[in-house]
Amino acid sequence: MAAILAVQIGNGLSGLTISLRTQEAGFDAAMTGWIIAGFYAGQLLGPLLSSIAVRLTRMTPAYFGFTLAAGASIYGFTLSEDAGAWILLRFLQGAGMSAMFSVVEAWLNLATGDNWRARTFAVYIMTQLVGLILGQLGVNLTGRSGDLALLAAALFMGGSGLLLVLGRLKEPSGHGMNVLWPWQLATRAPAAVLAIAVSGVNWALVMGLGPIYAERMALSLSDITVFVSLAVAGGLLAQFPLGHWADHSSRAMVLSAMGAAGALACMGAFLV
Repeated sequence: MAAILAVQIGNGLSGLTISLRTQEAGFDAAMTGWIIAGFYAGQLLGPLLSSIAVRLTRMTPAYFGFTLAAGASIYGFTLSEDAGAWILLRFLQGAGMSAMFSVVEAWLNLATGDNWRARTFAVYIMTQLVGLILGQLGVNLTGRSGDLALLAAALFMGGSGLLLVLGRLKEPSGHGMNVLWPWQLATRAPAAVLAIAVSGVNWALVMGLGPIYAERMALSLSDITVFVSLAVAGGLLAQFPLGHWADHSSRAMVLSAMGAAGALACMGAFLV
């Protein structure tokens, strides 16, 4: 889990810094949207890359390679102010991170029994969110200029792969592991796919546009980092109770309840 923590510290540092730098660079709303979308477009490609990489090598070298690629793309932001280059770099970062997470989650699925799977993933997500919060708050130490934050993010990202290699963890057997295409998953579990899509849209809005919104509200840098981190902290506090509930109840019921809670929260924010 130390490797995942390091990845998310790098993700928190880079995501918040890049959002703020888009404003400093003077990009309009449309270009800002393309830069944010580039990251998530890359994430669509990541799982396909991870499947190929694991089949050609193993999980550990695949993870290491994807974290290096993501780290290198983050460092690239210190070398260019061109919007087209930023879209490409965000695409590469998204693809590398998504592929890396696909490897990790396949590892956890293969190594965990059904009775403990929800709680195992709760701990995994909690580790991710702690790292994300630490990275976002860490921007206070690096300042608005961003170069130091991006360099640190690249080092955390690349270093996480080194942690996994040095840990020499025993990989689970991938025997019988098959690729499940998105349309196949949608056929088997349409409600779950819809929930993931809605969740993804909301996450992209909060993480991508949240810092920009806070800056346009003339909040200080420390206030911006706290504003964004609070959204992550809410998810962190909910993970283990929800994982425990899902292991002892209908997961569809848990999913429906959380969707309703999220909708009520959005309505409340709109009315304030």
